[in-house]
Amino acid sequence: MSWPASNDPFYLANTTENTARRTYYGVNSVPHMKCDGATLSYSTPQPGIQARLAVPSPLWMDLIPQVNGSTLNLTVKVVSEQNITSGHVLHMVLLDRYTYLPASPNGQPHHYHAMLKMAPSSSGQNFTATVGDTMVYTGSFALSPSWLITNLDVSAFVQNNSSRDVLQARCEQLPVNIPGLYYASYTLQDNGNNDGRAEPGETASMFITLGNQEPFQTATNVVGTLSTTDPTLTITTPTVSFPNIPNGGTGANTSPMQFVVSSTAAPHPSTLHLHVVADPGATQMDVDIPIYIGWPDVLLVDDDNGGIFEQYYEPVVAALGASYELWNTSTQGTPLPANVTGYGAMIWWTGFVQDTCISVNEQNLINAYLNGGGKLFISGQNLAAGLNVSAPTFLQNTLHATYNVNNTMVKILNGVAGNPVGDGLILNCNPGGTGSGSCTSPDGISVLAPASSAFTYQGLTHSGGLTYSGTNNSKLVLLSVPFEAISGQSGSATRQQVLETIFDFFGFSGPTYPNVQVTLTPVNPPIIIPAAGGQFTYNAQLQNLSGATQTVNAWIMQRLPNGTWQGPLLGPVSLVMPNGANVTRSRFQNVPGTAASGVYLYCGYVGTYSPMAKWDSSYFNYTKTATDGAEILVHDWANWGESFEDLNLVETPADYALLGAFPNPFNPSTTIRFDLPEASDVTLTVFDLTGRAVANLVSGHREAGTHTATFDAAHLASGMYVYCLQAGDFTATGKMMLLK
Repeated sequence: MSWPASNDPFYLANTTENTARRTYYGVNSVPHMKCDGATLSYSTPQPGIQARLAVPSPLWMDLIPQVNGSTLNLTVKVVSEQNITSGHVLHMVLLDRYTYLPASPNGQPHHYHAMLKMAPSSSGQNFTATVGDTMVYTGSFALSPSWLITNLDVSAFVQNNSSRDVLQARCEQLPVNIPGLYYASYTLQDNGNNDGRAEPGETASMFITLGNQEPFQTATNVVGTLSTTDPTLTITTPTVSFPNIPNGGTGANTSPMQFVVSSTAAPHPSTLHLHVVADPGATQMDVDIPIYIGWPDVLLVDDDNGGIFEQYYEPVVAALGASYELWNTSTQGTPLPANVTGYGAMIWWTGFVQDTCISVNEQNLINAYLNGGGKLFISGQNLAAGLNVSAPTFLQNTLHATYNVNNTMVKILNGVAGNPVGDGLILNCNPGGTGSGSCTSPDGISVLAPASSAFTYQGLTHSGGLTYSGTNNSKLVLLSVPFEAISGQSGSATRQQVLETIFDFFGFSGPTYPNVQVTLTPVNPPIIIPAAGGQFTYNAQLQNLSGATQTVNAWIMQRLPNGTWQGPLLGPVSLVMPNGANVTRSRFQNVPGTAASGVYLYCGYVGTYSPMAKWDSSYFNYTKTATDGAEILVHDWANWGESFEDLNLVETPADYALLGAFPNPFNPSTTIRFDLPEASDVTLTVFDLTGRAVANLVSGHREAGTHTATFDAAHLASGMYVYCLQAGDFTATGKMMLLK
C-alpha cells in the first residue's frame, strides 16, 4: 500500500484511505495475507481460505449502483438472520477492476481491485440489523474524469470492528446509464457510374453503421452529423437520424448523408468526421472515417497473412508519384472484380505464405483482371512452391511459370539483358541495407513462353522473375523472391529503381516533381509505446534541392495496425522554401492508451495537399503494446515541438485542444500544451486526487495559437495529478504522474 509508495497501485489510487485500511489491519511488513479480515499463512493460504468459506453468513446483501453523470449512487439492501446491535460497520468501496503497472514492487505488472475511494470514508458507517427486516444503506462517489468507467467495480461489505471478521460482501460491475456507441462501417452509393466510389463530379450517398457496446444503455434519439476539411468535398446533407441501437447491436441510417465531389478533384485519400449525439445523457461520439476519393493509380494487395511487409511497398509507390490504396486480405477478404477495375495496376505480395498463398477466389480475380487488360506485379518467395501443389494450372497458364526448387540458397539475382524490367539491374536480397531481411526460401522457376525471363539467380540456371505481355494490353511481372527483401546493398538496385522499371513496362510512370525532400528520423529507436500510452520524439528534416524557391505543403499521416490511414497528425502546413533551404526540427508525438496494439507506420510527406501530390516521403515504424486494462496516462494524438517559423510556416489551430503533458510520468517538472483557435480568457489549474488545487499555471487572457505552461512539482508528493483547462466555453482535463 504505502510500501514502496510511488510504484504501488493501491498507493497511487488513494493514498489516504488505503493507508487507513493498512493501519486498520496492522500491516507493517510484507508479505501479509488477510481473508475475511482474518490473518492467513501466506506460504500455505489454501486451508485458511477453505476454513473461511465454510463459515455461514447471517446476511443476505444486494447492491443497486446507478451512475448519474459524474456521480455514482449506491444503494445497499441487507436482510439479516440475527439481530446485530453494535460494533459493526458497513463499508462501500469503489475499485479499479484491473491495473497494469510494470514497475510494481514485487515485479508483477497485473493488479486487480485497487481501491479508488470509500464512501463516506475509510471509517464506513455504523451497521445494525433486526432479524427478518430489510435494511437500506446509501452512499455516493464522485467519479474522477481520469477513471475509465467500464473498468470500475463497486463493493460493499459488513465487518466486525473488534474481530475484523467480514460477515458478508458483494461486488458488482458498474452499470452505465449512457450508450457506448462506436463506428463500425459505411457503404457508398454514387449517382455517376454506380461503382460505389465517390469520383469527381459525383454526388455520393453515405450509409453508416454504428454499434453499441455492452453493458451500456440502448441508444435513442441518435443523430449523426458529417463534416470535412477537404476543400474538394461539399456536404449537402450533413445530419441524419439513426434508429435506436440496443447494447450489443448495430444500426444504420436509412436516409443518406450526402456530399458532392468537385469535378476538378484529383484522386486522393480524404477524411470525413462523424459527430454523433444520443440519449440517454446526450452522449457524444466522434470518429474520423478514412475514404478515398476517385480511383488511385495502384491497388496494393497485402496477402501476407498478417505480416507487415506493406511498409516496404507504400513509401516506394508514393516516392514514384503514384497514388494508391491498400487492400488487406486478412481483414477485408478477397477483392471483388468491381473493387479492382478502376486501378491502373495491382501490386500483390504473399510474404512467407506457401500452402494457401493464392486462393481459388483470388485466382479467379487475377484471371479476370488480366483478361480485361490489367497490369499485375506479384511477388512471393514461396509462391511457386505453393501453387505447384495447390494450383499448378494457374501457375503455368496465368503466371507462365513452372516450379523447379523450393530454396535456391542464392539471394543475388542478375537482370536478363534486353528484358524490359531486368535489363541492367542486380537484385540483392541478403539481410542488410533497406530490405526486410526476410528472404529465407527463394523459389527457383522456369519461364514458359511467350513470357520472358527477367532475372536469374547468380551462378544458377533457375529464373527468379519474368515479364509477360498478353491480350488487351495486359502486363504481368512475377518475382519468386520477396520484393520487400530487395536491399540495395553494394551498388545493387533499390526497390524504387525496380518498381520504376516495372511501371515503365506497364506503360505509366509518375509525374516529375521538384526535388524537395523530407526525412523523418526517430530518436532512440526502436520505439515501444506502453499500454497506458506515451510519447516519442523524432526529427523532421526538409530540404529544397530543386534550384528554385518552392511553396509546398508538409504533413504527417500514419498507417494503423489494421491497415487504415489516420491523419494528418501534423499539418498540412504551408512552407515557402528558398532554394538550398535545409532545416531540421525536433517534434513530439503522443500515442494514447486507447490506441490499438500493433505496428504503426509513421510517414511524412512534402508536396501539395489539395489536390494531393506527394513529391517525397519518409517513414519509420513504432510499436504500441497491448491495451490490457491499464490506467490510461495519455489520452490524445497531440503533435508538437519546434516550429518551422523561419520558413514562413502558416499553422493556426483550428479548434480548442488540450495537447497533454510532456514528459509524463515526470520528475520534477513537465510542460502542458494547449491550442487556442482565437483569443480567449484561460485558466489552467492542477489538482491532486482529493480535489485540492495545488497550482494555478495560467489565469488570464491569451492570444490565438499554441501555448505552453510548466508545472514544477518539486515540493509535492509522488502521485497522480489532474490538470484542467478552461478557455471560453471549452473545458478539458488530463492527468499526469509524478514519480520521485
